[in-house]
Amino acid sequence: MSCLVDTSPMIAGACVVGARGLGVLGSVIRANTAAGQNGAGILYNDVDGAGDDAKEFRALILGGAPAGAVFFEDGSFDIPAGTANGVYPVSYRLYVDGEDLGTTTATITLGPVSSAIQGSLAVRESGGDTFVATGALVSQPGAITGALLVRETGMDGFQASGQLQVVEPVVEWPYLGPEPVTISEAKVAARMDLDPSPLDAQLALLITAAREEAEHLTGRLYRSAVVRHELADWPSARQVFPVMNAWGCTISTWSGGSWVALDPARYAFGPSGIGGNGTGVLPIDGRWPELAPRPIGPRVRIDFRAGPVVTGAVPTVPGCVKLFILAHATAWLRNPEALASRSIAANPMFERLLDRELTYS
Repeated sequence: MSCLVDTSPMIAGACVVGARGLGVLGSVIRANTAAGQNGAGILYNDVDGAGDDAKEFRALILGGAPAGAVFFEDGSFDIPAGTANGVYPVSYRLYVDGEDLGTTTATITLGPVSSAIQGSLAVRESGGDTFVATGALVSQPGAITGALLVRETGMDGFQASGQLQVVEPVVEWPYLGPEPVTISEAKVAARMDLDPSPLDAQLALLITAAREEAEHLTGRLYRSAVVRHELADWPSARQVFPVMNAWGCTISTWSGGSWVALDPARYAFGPSGIGGNGTGVLPIDGRWPELAPRPIGPRVRIDFRAGPVVTGAVPTVPGCVKLFILAHATAWLRNPEALASRSIAANPMFERLLDRELTYS
């Protein structure tokens, strides 16, 4: 039995050691990686089923791996705890039965663990060296609110990239998401030191005021929120709710003692009105269900989830809107006299930044 030691470094200070002369058998890779005992592996997708069981595979890591990551002979890997979240495109040169088949890339994306994920998860590799979660996943909305982290058996965490379905996050009324501009961003725009300052609280208020001014001028929401409407009866087909860029809708009805959510398959929602200046809701089959009697109080509750969808910790809004907010917040901060006299107002020159966001009717 021969042993091949490759002195070309896969990561600084490491080398590839093959158990056989030309690498690891395809049958071993298929058995040990993907959903096997060693978790996922970058070589799994390179093995074309049982027909490649007798072939020998080897990967020479060229770069892109997280610092301190260790890749084993069968393609499985160990990512050190504490590795920063992010996308790591790992490039490697593939050898099959000693033949150099060129370079390819496996993408590893590290992200936070969702508390709604239950049970153990296995992973399998899909096309293009992309890892896909299989096994026990919670399927209700909000089960996955961001990047999904899958635990490799006996090793540290890694996450698949590109093939995981992100389910609409659950947000309930009252809900108000983060501001689209952070205090740090405003400080950079104002050429301020980034260290904590007594002005931070005031700057946060100015960011909120500037964002609300942008919403007032455009009629759009730039901070994620749940907007609730309560009605005594079902809305008419022509009724338009003053909610722009809604991305979710929950309708509940009064059952006589509590609110009960209506099956989402029974209704649809979307932009409505002249120029799309609002959101309408309609029953799928053309008629709403009967409502329980209630002498006083609403019988229909409609919660629209609207505004930008949060990516990471900050909502994604158009650059012109962020610039409008930054310009106003920093201008007001530099004019404390106006703040003291409560005479702050929107700068007409800055308003032109929002022209592409305006909806005309």
